[in-house]
Amino acid sequence: YVILAAGTMNTVKLLCAGEATGGLQPMPALGAGFGTNGDCVGHWAPGGDRDSTLGIGAHGRIFIPGQPDGINMFMGGAERPPLPAWLPAFLARKAEAVGHRFQVIGMGEDRADGRIRFNNGRLQLEYARENSPVFERIYTAYDLLAELSGKPVKYSRKDIMTCHPMGGCRIGASAQEGVVNSRGEVHTSPGLYIVDASVFTAPTGSPPTLNIAAWSSYVAEGLIDHIRNRP
Repeated sequence: YVILAAGTMNTVKLLCAGEATGGLQPMPALGAGFGTNGDCVGHWAPGGDRDSTLGIGAHGRIFIPGQPDGINMFMGGAERPPLPAWLPAFLARKAEAVGHRFQVIGMGEDRADGRIRFNNGRLQLEYARENSPVFERIYTAYDLLAELSGKPVKYSRKDIMTCHPMGGCRIGASAQEGVVNSRGEVHTSPGLYIVDASVFTAPTGSPPTLNIAAWSSYVAEGLIDHIRNRP
């Protein structure tokens, strides 16, 4: 038995490479259903003497009055970069300013309709942000935060960044519908199991750590039972 828990992008790449070299049987659904969890990062400097470098990196969930439904907002701190003594004063001031800037991270359920392809040993992503209304809801929340605080929130409507890639090895009833079955076993490679977020059929809309842990535990218990009960 092989248990693969390399993280979404690494897991998809390993399976793609195995398929390309003939080490694994073809997986028709490999790479389908890729999503970004609706992640969108903004930068907000509320002013005053607030120091975002104090405490833990993630300051927790926040709610912005009037924010649209269906999104989760989180706030994170920043870490001041090490400053060499020779750094010019104006650059040092810019670096120090990082401590007064917070990350705000919006998350929600995107359509997870992207595709990961494998070309010459590299992954290529196809993902259309405009297909997922969640992003416009997050932009609205950022604009509300800027309006209520009187401080701008800087974010991009062009670039996509995600800490929580999901899908690409989705669960499905057959090899045509998904890469793994309901037990986490790859349809075309018996004995190979996947226990990371690449199997998710839909985004969690929030940090997926507990979802991944729950899925891993479920697959592990099923595999243990299978081993104990085999002839």
